[in-house]
Order: sequence, then C-alpha cells, then structure tokens
Amino acid sequence: MSVGLAFGEIHFVVGDDVYRRDAVLKTLRKNLIPEGMASLAHVRVENPDIGQLTEQIQQVAMGLVPRQVIEVVDFAPAAKAVKADDKPAQKALMALLEDLPETKVLVFVCPKASKAVTFTKTVSKLAHATWHECNPFNFWQTDDAERELVRLAKTQKIALTPAAAAALVEGYGVHLQPLMQEVTKLNTYTQGKPIEPSHVAALSAHLSHTFHMAEDWVNHAQPLRRLTTLDELLLQEHPVRLLGFLQGRLQYWFMLRYFQRHRLSTNEMAQRLKAKPFKVGKDLEAIGGASYNRLKQLRQQALLLEWDAKRGRVDARVALEQLLAQ
Repeated sequence: MSVGLAFGEIHFVVGDDVYRRDAVLKTLRKNLIPEGMASLAHVRVENPDIGQLTEQIQQVAMGLVPRQVIEVVDFAPAAKAVKADDKPAQKALMALLEDLPETKVLVFVCPKASKAVTFTKTVSKLAHATWHECNPFNFWQTDDAERELVRLAKTQKIALTPAAAAALVEGYGVHLQPLMQEVTKLNTYTQGKPIEPSHVAALSAHLSHTFHMAEDWVNHAQPLRRLTTLDELLLQEHPVRLLGFLQGRLQYWFMLRYFQRHRLSTNEMAQRLKAKPFKVGKDLEAIGGASYNRLKQLRQQALLLEWDAKRGRVDARVALEQLLAQ
C-alpha cells in the first residue's frame, strides 16, 4: 500500500435485517453523496462480476463530482470463494481496492457476506474499510428487540412506551421491519401522543376468527364463517384494527401469489417469508381461487383506506365497508 496518500472509503453493509440495512444505507448516502448530486455521484450495481466491478471503479467520474459512491449489491466473491479461473482477476481487484482513489467510495451490500472467504477477509482488514453488522435478533432476544424498538422510535421522534414495545414484540416477533411499520402506523393514529399498550391491543392484535372472515371474503364465500354480518364483527373488533389486519393479510397473500407466478417452490416461499413450509401450504389452500390481480387490487385499496382512516380523512367504519364492498 502506498504511504502518505488519502484513500477512498470501503463499507460492508452485512446481515439479513432489512430494516437495519436500509437505515445504514440511508445514513451512508446522506453523509457521502453531495447534496443535489445524487444522479451524478451515486451508482448502484447489482450482482456484478469481478470484471464489471473493476471497470466501474476505474471509470473516471465527471469533473463536477468530487466523490462517487458505488453501491455494490450481492457481490458473489464477498460471500463465497471464486473459481480458480477468477482468482487472478480477484487479486487485481483487491490490489485496486487497496489503493482506492479518494474520489471513490464503495458500499458492498451483502446479506450473506463472510469474513472466511479470501476477498472479504482481505478487504475488510484495510484501514479505510468499515464493517456494518445488520443481523436480526434471534427469536429469544425479545428484551433486546424491545429496547431497540424504543430507541429506533425515539430517533424518529415517536414516543413508544416500553410496555407498548413489549406488546408489539409479543405479537409480531423480533424482526424490526414489521415492528417499525406498525409503530409508524400507531403514531399516525395517536397523532404524536405516546403509544401505550392499549393502542397496541386495540389496533394491532387480532382474534383468530378474523382470519377465517378474511379468507371467506377474498374467496367470495357466502355467508362468512363464524360471523355473518359486519355489525356482529364490529361488536368485537375496532374498524381500524380490522383494516390493519386485512391490509397485512392481503399483503401476505399477494406475495404468495407473486411467488407462484415466478414458480417458486413452497420451501423457497417459506424461506423468503420466514415461515414454515407447512404453514405456507395451508395458507395457499386458504386463499383458494383468489387470483393474483384480485389480491393486488384489494391490497392497494386496503392500504389506502387504512391510511385515510388513521389520518382521519374518512370514517373508519365507512372505509371498512368500502373495502368489503370491493
């Protein structure tokens, strides 16, 4: 490595937690990309081979750009060893990164990166390289997830009580993305007031019979199982709570149909949805003949109506009736 010279930055954003990865990337972009120059100073490449990445780094940026940020998504050599034929090219790339010009910043976004492989092990040890861990909590780390949820809410100026955080983790698990989505929705409903367990109970938790109601509604079944009228349903469920539930279920069912259209197996669907294959199979049975286009339309409508209801633009019951009439 040359002595006394300034080098560009290298960042590894690693881990399966989508929310944490997005948060790190948002911060890096804000700090590294000159304001108003994103179209010139930011390049994103997905799954490039070694030659493509080398060429991208060697390209001379326009004189107006003092620094170019290259976001490299799913670079294979960061996760697994390369073939023998590719080793010379990899060695040349590592030499280039060792003396990376100060006008370049590389951000490797690698959910499965490993320091055990040659490329990542070598490059991550460079003085101008930074490693950002974005791993999800393990399912038993509920206390850690609750504390992190409260902290993240605070960074977005949302008042979330520890008891409410505990209730959300109990209902949604330890993954931060769905948790923060629900916190954002609850904050909209409470209009900036502290989110309490009562809000979680009223707007986020759902009784099991609503699953059957939603399945029958999507499949045009008449009459609905368990509860046959909307009035009977609303004696037990808050309308905003039902809108949130239906929006979440429709999103999940839409993804199942989307994966089917792309010919994914049940096991592949389960892996992407972090569910058990048996459950995915049962859920596919539950939505019966509901088409991809129908689920897509209902999902979009549910999202818009839930948002309007929580912002007070439309009465919650009216919004629910509009959705069920679709």
